[in-house]
Amino acid sequence: MMDVRAPQVLRAGESIRGEGAKHFSEKEIFAPKGISKPDLRTKIPWKSIFLSLLVFAVFGGGFWLFSAYQSKQAFFKQAGKDIADSGLSAGLGLPGGSFEIKNFSDIETKLWPLLKGGVGAYKGLMGGISAWMKLGQDAVALKANISGFLSGGEGDILTPLRGISEDVAALNSAVESIDMSGSDLTAAVNISPQEYLNLKLELSSWRNALNSLVGWLSSDRKIIVFLQNTSEMRPTGGFWGSYAEINVQGGKLADIEMRDINEVDRTLELKTVPPKPLQALVTNWRTADSNWFFNFPDSASKAAEFMDSSKLYGDDGSRVDLIAVVSPEVIADIFRTTGPVNVSSTKAAIDENNFLSEIQSEVQAGQDVGSSDAKNILDEIFAALIPKLVALGADSEQEMLNAIVSRVESKDIMLWAGDEEMEAIFKDKQADGSVFQVPQRFEGDYLSVVIANVGGGKSDYVMSQKIALESQISSDGVVSNHLEILRKNNAKSTDKWWYRVANQSYVRVFLSSLGKLSGAKGGIQKTVKAPINYKTAGYYVDPLVEAIESTAAPAENFSWLTTFSEAGKTVLAAWQKTARGETSKLSYDYSHRLFLSPAEGVVYQFVMDKQAGVNSEYNFSFAAPVGFVWKESGSPVFEYKNTDIPARLVISLTLQKEI
Repeated sequence: MMDVRAPQVLRAGESIRGEGAKHFSEKEIFAPKGISKPDLRTKIPWKSIFLSLLVFAVFGGGFWLFSAYQSKQAFFKQAGKDIADSGLSAGLGLPGGSFEIKNFSDIETKLWPLLKGGVGAYKGLMGGISAWMKLGQDAVALKANISGFLSGGEGDILTPLRGISEDVAALNSAVESIDMSGSDLTAAVNISPQEYLNLKLELSSWRNALNSLVGWLSSDRKIIVFLQNTSEMRPTGGFWGSYAEINVQGGKLADIEMRDINEVDRTLELKTVPPKPLQALVTNWRTADSNWFFNFPDSASKAAEFMDSSKLYGDDGSRVDLIAVVSPEVIADIFRTTGPVNVSSTKAAIDENNFLSEIQSEVQAGQDVGSSDAKNILDEIFAALIPKLVALGADSEQEMLNAIVSRVESKDIMLWAGDEEMEAIFKDKQADGSVFQVPQRFEGDYLSVVIANVGGGKSDYVMSQKIALESQISSDGVVSNHLEILRKNNAKSTDKWWYRVANQSYVRVFLSSLGKLSGAKGGIQKTVKAPINYKTAGYYVDPLVEAIESTAAPAENFSWLTTFSEAGKTVLAAWQKTARGETSKLSYDYSHRLFLSPAEGVVYQFVMDKQAGVNSEYNFSFAAPVGFVWKESGSPVFEYKNTDIPARLVISLTLQKEI
């Protein structure tokens, strides 16, 4: 059975009601379509922040390398603190108090007596310290190469990455050689056998991942970084209007260019039938709309297929090897670190609060007058950011790295690779944006609400959302749910017209199973007719779209509602329209039966995959069967409220007999 991780520690803005709940733990920049210029290549190399994002997120071991580096550094720091706090610092000839391991030579010469003949542990520790120091040096070299490229030079990724891979292998060997039970090291370092085993497993995983990454980068690679425009929501987080193309040759960062998605789609001669809802907008399915699937690997692989089939890439035989997506929140994090920048295109300085609206205004203004330079503001912003990024101090660099790791955890950064081995690494590091696979005999419930703006302008910029779920478990194991999806259009009369457009969304609700749908309200009746006869026109039918749509059927008694299967889930799909100043509500009453009847000690799990980019409030309530309480709250009802959930929220609740 698949392991379902506990949610992360509750963050600010969350609340859990019920006594004992405190013990609960849970671990574009955009530019819209319509630019008429045939080729938007910049005349100078585009040294943008997206390079640093991608390098920190993929190259050099990626953000995992840096987060792993930080965690292991913390491990050694904690080891030093434990030595000092245990009174052993006097034996090392070091001052008392909290001591971080810095002077490794003192430890090497003076720790020996403490090990009392534990030669294996001693050699392993010294080997680990040596490898750790080398790892730090190679990480610094990698950073220097990245900074050099951002400043206009070449950046060699492969050489320092090979060094890092060797360092991690040496560190892994050193840790493997330590027998924690055979020395007094356990007295000096506060680490349990299980923690030590986890450390060994993690290092082994890193060693394999880095070896794969080195091999992958040894060949020429084309990397695409899509900028998700969350003002126009799509299942993966936003419309793909702009992207950065990064070319790596022989492990060196060769060049990076900013492009418009229309450059690809204008040269895409492949004729493909769009998913049925998208036929309300387009006749031919294209790269710009390829992120139709909530499961990110499906959307990314479709985008790569379209790009490879275009003349822009297909004519020279190049292929897309890796796709990354970033949300506006990632860019906002960068501005928070660097501070605002001034550009000639706007009167106001660009910062984390206004960059999205300012860029949209400039792009729209350019389109209104038929300008072919509507996206120059992007290049101006990034040109202004580069010197600030290169000049960041250590604390600011750490702040940015922490933000990147956090954004991966919240699905604001997702990665896909055509290479199966690399894709497996992304999945292992939980950066692939894949949908949760419900295990067999799942004792719980799954939910995901996925919004797709289809013909609603850029109105998602002013939308707010609330998802409320009330679950009642009966004594015979039936889970009865009442789900409400409320969407409010907060546009004002003074807002730009592209924000004042009525929000029109195709809303998919993903469920682990559906035993019975007893009620549904709020959807609008909308019929989408095929714009042409696709069969006689010779259009290609995508196999995944065909597989999904072959299961589609109208819900009984609710003509505006469609049910089908997607990503291993039962989906309820409906159209929802929200005019300016109004609030719309979709509601569903449905149920399904658990595999196990309620009993003492049975664990009930609720899993929710978040859609990236949506401003939403989450209110969940779980009522235990009659005669039971939840151990985690000490009461029959467990409530969870939050405005910022992790990419995958897992709530595990344990039944106890009511006293």
